Amino acid sequence: MEQFIRHFIHSILKSNALTNPASPQNGNFVNDEYYNELEYINGSWSWKSVKRMSTSNLNDVIIIVLESPHIDEFSANGTGRYPLFNDVRFNNVFPSLINNAIHSGLIALNQAITYSVYLMNAVQMQCSLGYPTEYYRDYVFMYYWNKLKTNFETRLHNMMCSKNVVSVINLCTLGSHERCSLVYNHHTQKYEYMCKKFGKKFIQKCKFNTNRKYTLREIVQESIDSKTTNSTVLLLGNHPSSLCFNKSLKSR
Repeated sequence: MEQFIRHFIHSILKSNALTNPASPQNGNFVNDEYYNELEYINGSWSWKSVKRMSTSNLNDVIIIVLESPHIDEFSANGTGRYPLFNDVRFNNVFPSLINNAIHSGLIALNQAITYSVYLMNAVQMQCSLGYPTEYYRDYVFMYYWNKLKTNFETRLHNMMCSKNVVSVINLCTLGSHERCSLVYNHHTQKYEYMCKKFGKKFIQKCKFNTNRKYTLREIVQESIDSKTTNSTVLLLGNHPSSLCFNKSLKSR
């Protein structure tokens, strides 16, 4: 990572911790201990309930992967709740995405059983720092991803080993930092243009370690691919906060 980018990230993390109870610097994160139940009712798949994860749960599992928690996933005092806490749009739209995926032949589910839908953040800390994601999310995510990629892969691997995972659905964002495209370089004493979108040029300017993956979704998908088997259906979709979230899922 470029030294001036590291300096920039350290500076905003330190400053943010003074006013944001959910700041990563304060040690707060959102864990993966809750899941939703999805069941077939009156001709379509619908939500049943939200429960705390238990190792004794034997339901077949669908894993949804997101890149990092948003503001609502933390309480006012910074305590982590659970992924997509009280996200009305996700709760309303996701069952229809599953129904459409079944009708298009992307995935097959057994109508006689209830599925456990686990939501996992690739990075469990608040990478947006409480601001709109177009500011700092890309920078902070990559800073922590370089440190915690193995943590995500371990969590995913443990789930794959302990449950019958029928599908992993990647709903990570592509990445955007259009409101923070200029970063001050304290060595040159000039502002560096970091592009507005997460992509090849942005990665090269920051010197992030990515292995030729040029969106946040692709970077996380690489880890998903490394920890899943051929029997697991891998699907991609748009981030729940995206205007395009209601568009159909697609095969990996």
